[in-house]
Amino acid sequence: MSDAMNRLFDKQPKVGLVLIAFLACLTTTRAQNLPPALMVEEKHRSTPLAISKVDVDVRIFGFVAETRITLVFRNDLSRPLAGDLYFPLPVGATVSGYGLDVNGAMVDGVVVEKDKGRQVFEKEVRKGVDPGLIEWTRGNHFKTRVFPIPPHGTRTVRVSYTSEVVTDAKVC
Repeated sequence: MSDAMNRLFDKQPKVGLVLIAFLACLTTTRAQNLPPALMVEEKHRSTPLAISKVDVDVRIFGFVAETRITLVFRNDLSRPLAGDLYFPLPVGATVSGYGLDVNGAMVDGVVVEKDKGRQVFEKEVRKGVDPGLIEWTRGNHFKTRVFPIPPHGTRTVRVSYTSEVVTDAKVC
């Protein structure tokens, strides 16, 4: 630890150290088993697209955490791509928001019933538009279709979810 950090901690109440340790424990418990992956077809096999930027924002309200993850995917190929973003969430988490970039601006999705969502999805796809449908697949895994991913370009996806803040006394 640097001298500046030591001086800072000497002047701060010791409760701050407990809070830092508590927050570190929160980030290690109930973690996702797999990272999100945007899978695209390339040469007749499914491969993950490169992630060029990740932004994570977590706010804690009592025993509820609200997490917002923004992912920027990069297409290095000279042709447009389509892919499925597989997004595992912590056990017990609930999707609370979804956004997709459209013409350089993030557009928030709206929650609709599954059948209506499917109808809107099909209608928008026929128009050549990516309607950004997020679906629960199984367990704590979700997926969404991302199209088009422009050649030598990027697409940005934002997923928000809420989850219970749980600590594991054995870990902490």
